[in-house]
Amino acid sequence: DERYMATSDLCEVIKRYSSSGAVQYHQQQSSYESCGKVDAATERRICTAVLSLLKDKSNDVQAVAVKTLGVLLTTVQEEQVLEIADSLTDQVLDSSKSELRDVYAIGLRTLCKTVPAPMGDRVSQRLVARLLEGMSSIDENICLACLDILTDLLSRFGATAASLTRQHEPILNKSLQQLNSASHLIRKRAGNAIGCLSGVLSDTLLVRMVESLLSQIERGADTRALIRTMCTVAGVVGHRLGKTQIDRILPIFLSFCKPDDAFTGDDEDDRMMDDDDNQEAMSRQNEVRESCFNGFESFVLKSHVELVEPHLDNIVQGALAYMSYDPNYSYGNDEEDEIDEEDEDDYEDEFEDDDDDEDDDDSWKVRRAAIRALTAVVESQKHNPSLLWNKVYKVRLGKSTTVATALVGRFKEREENCRVDVIDCF
Repeated sequence: DERYMATSDLCEVIKRYSSSGAVQYHQQQSSYESCGKVDAATERRICTAVLSLLKDKSNDVQAVAVKTLGVLLTTVQEEQVLEIADSLTDQVLDSSKSELRDVYAIGLRTLCKTVPAPMGDRVSQRLVARLLEGMSSIDENICLACLDILTDLLSRFGATAASLTRQHEPILNKSLQQLNSASHLIRKRAGNAIGCLSGVLSDTLLVRMVESLLSQIERGADTRALIRTMCTVAGVVGHRLGKTQIDRILPIFLSFCKPDDAFTGDDEDDRMMDDDDNQEAMSRQNEVRESCFNGFESFVLKSHVELVEPHLDNIVQGALAYMSYDPNYSYGNDEEDEIDEEDEDDYEDEFEDDDDDEDDDDSWKVRRAAIRALTAVVESQKHNPSLLWNKVYKVRLGKSTTVATALVGRFKEREENCRVDVIDCF
């Protein structure tokens, strides 16, 4: 308790010092004030003392020590910052520190976000090689922590720190390798790192990265992680991709969003999946479709119009089909939608038992993504909106419609998030 309280008090004193340039101590009837800058020797003593608490047997003391280190970063000199970085990295990479690894990782991520900008190059030089080493660890939690820290480091210093810029290629290689990991979480975090990295890559490395992602998708690798990553890249650097790349990417996305597969509960041919395995497969398909429509939105908004325009009709066709994609719910016809007042209570009771099933229904995410992709197309066609009002698109099951008519028909959308987007698009 004494170590905890002493460290907590020290943390508060450093906060006051960093904000006002003064440290004040008040006791019962006397006080004193120490003004000015703390000398280097005192800084080192404070850092050494706080760093030693990272090995304290009390988890609470270790946690407050990490918090104090985060405050120290804004006040101490560069050498002390580097020592803090080294110590936290040691703890993150130590396989025996699993209980508090998240705390150490938070401390290191705080360092990446708050360290003064002039120190970014040396901090990056200290961290990047060890983070790449941690990404190769057989311990999943170490790998995840390193990916998160690296993403923060790239966000802050990816384009400005020379030591980090020189490591873009090794970082790209290791991140692409992790997209093939057996762990879903690692694949997802690696995709986030690649998305962040894409914003600072050279044109040569960017082309190589996109080619690698597309080749893996075409080979039938884990499409969820790869398409999600490709969508993230499109959102960051879609404007830097050329016609050749876009002409390869969009048809791949469209192949996962075939209009004929946009089932609804009103279809006569009921192909709903009932068993758990098929429900899981449908959930995976929905995740891919959502990512694809997010990708369409990014490309339409971020890329040059002339590069995407040849694909707009197919994008609109897919969006019109999937904004009605609702395989687990039947809206019925107009006559069935009318409910007598005396039957209203029975109607509500009938659907109360289905609440759990609706909670597991993620098709609304696909509908929302499709509507937002369509909204992006509408935004890009502001100069000639008559095409969207008058042009007839084939949707599915032999049905055709205009964009405006389809939007009016979706005002009945049962999910509020989607209904708001429909109105916004209209």
